[in-house]
Amino acid sequence: MDIYEFCKDVLEQNSDSIKDYFNKNAYVNRHFTNEYFDVDKFII
Repeated sequence: MDIYEFCKDVLEQNSDSIKDYFNKNAYVNRHFTNEYFDVDKFII
């Protein structure tokens, strides 16, 4: 993974490209609120 490309895609809010960095079954866990999101919800 190219971290510079990832940061560029995030800053440009390129949601289609951001999805490619994650496994299709991945989820994001927010430990301080006990919430977790699938990739689509995380990107929103």
